[in-house]
Amino acid sequence: MGNRSAKGPPDVDKGSFSSDEFARLKKVFQVMLVREKEHGAGSAAKAGNVVGKQAFEDVFITVTRRLLPNLFRVVSDAKDMIDLTNFRDGMATCCGRSRSDAQLLAFLCACDSSWNQSDGKLNADSLATIFRSAFVCSVLAETSKADGIVDQMNEVDVSRLVRSVLAGRKDVDLNDLRSWTAFKGRSLSRTFGSCMFAACGMPLSSSPSLVFRWPVLRSKSLLHRDDVFSLALASESLQQPWTLLFDVSHGRSFDRLCYDILGYRGPTLVICRDTSGNIFGGFASTPWSDADEKSFVGDPNSFLFQVRPNFNIMRASGDAQEENYLYLNRTGYTHPCGLGFGGSIGNFRLWICADFGTEVCRERTRGITTFERGRLRSAKGSSAEFTVESLEVWGLGGDDALVAQCQERDASKRAREKMRRVDKARLLDDFTKEFMLGKTFGKDAGSEASGARKGGCG
Repeated sequence: MGNRSAKGPPDVDKGSFSSDEFARLKKVFQVMLVREKEHGAGSAAKAGNVVGKQAFEDVFITVTRRLLPNLFRVVSDAKDMIDLTNFRDGMATCCGRSRSDAQLLAFLCACDSSWNQSDGKLNADSLATIFRSAFVCSVLAETSKADGIVDQMNEVDVSRLVRSVLAGRKDVDLNDLRSWTAFKGRSLSRTFGSCMFAACGMPLSSSPSLVFRWPVLRSKSLLHRDDVFSLALASESLQQPWTLLFDVSHGRSFDRLCYDILGYRGPTLVICRDTSGNIFGGFASTPWSDADEKSFVGDPNSFLFQVRPNFNIMRASGDAQEENYLYLNRTGYTHPCGLGFGGSIGNFRLWICADFGTEVCRERTRGITTFERGRLRSAKGSSAEFTVESLEVWGLGGDDALVAQCQERDASKRAREKMRRVDKARLLDDFTKEFMLGKTFGKDAGSEASGARKGGCG
């Protein structure tokens, strides 16, 4: 008798996956069934419908070898053997298709089975491993070249993220980490989900709201790669291509800044480095508009951040009495000319004046409740005032936002040209009438005078 292939997976419904996603999961499970037969496991495996840990890890070796050593335990729910239904349900948890915190708990358990326990403690080393694993998971999801990525995970600088979670403590518990992810790093567990999507051959584009996507920077930035990763954890809106709208290399001109960002129909990221080396800024979730002596714009999805020397996210406080999120004024007739986040006119939480600090740029932390409390800059000997060394504004709205900005600029240009033509035509018309009528009236008057003279001589 010839060799018989392993029996295919039995009929199982797709559960929370799409038809295409589930078809890919079934293919992966079919490969595991073949591996299980090759290992010659027990009678249940010989029946051709279940697989064990060894066959599972053969298929997922890239992530199970060092990155997620307990992944099979998570997917199998601590069973020795799994069938297609178990595999589907376990992957649903890993991919974020179950209750809100189940994915985070699965990620922690995949890293270390003791980390998802409510009475467990996470110290600096544990947190560093978690963040490095998240970083590598996110990279593996975006590239087919996995060689060396896991081996380099200890080189990733996650120290600022670790300090952000610890907040001066020696260790934290699971609830502390949950709280941090809810307010500071909402996409932490999605890095794990992205890795699982990719490992099963499912495209990340099939479920964009469930995965972490690496921002693609189209120009050089003040930020390092780990800084970009940290910020992208804070908001899905930052997991987009970044287009540089303004940089001080364009000229230290506030008029140029306004020209570059006004009309851009998407969210933006303002990044500032002061002369002390602090890097901080704000995320504007709505388009900017010229205040023109009016009030603020924006919504509660805007937030402030510090990147270096420490990492922090300060979200909108939700105070209904203070919804002053974004301010931009380029005229400055009666109100200050510059760019601001939070606070009130003349008392902004973050204020970048029109000359970028030759006068006064400042941050205020007391008495302003628009955003959560916290320093944007290092507390070591720094006053509230600062001078801008470098400033970047990145557009996060994709090509559509750029097209809309170009269309608005073209419409404004056409309107100005039309007004010039109208004014020029009106001026010419007024001049022509005055000149022609003047000559006509002058000629008639001269004729009458001449006739009178002739008549008088006759």
